[in-house]
Amino acid sequence: MKGLYKKYDDEFKLKVITSLKDGSLKSIEEARRVYNIGGKMTISRWAKELGVKISHTKVIKSEDFLMNENQRLLAALGKCYLRIIDLEGKRA
Repeated sequence: MKGLYKKYDDEFKLKVITSLKDGSLKSIEEARRVYNIGGKMTISRWAKELGVKISHTKVIKSEDFLMNENQRLLAALGKCYLRIIDLEGKRA
C-alpha cells in the first residue's frame, strides 16, 4: 500500500506537539504509539513547521529522583564492601 498517506489536521498536530511539550508524553516514540502515527519523522516535521523544539529522546528523570537513586546505590555499595570485609575476616 505504498503511496497512501494519512492526512492530519492542524488541531491534531498541535495536540500531539503540546502533549510532548507539557510532558504528558515522554517521547516521540510514545506519541507515535499513543496516536497511531506511522512515519518516524512525521512528528519532528510537524514541530519544525510549528516552530516548536522537542526532544527526540525520552525525558530525563528529575534531579531529585537521580539524587535519591545515587544515595540508594551508594548505600548498597557500602553494604557490599562490608560483606567483603566480613568474608575476608572469616577466611583469615
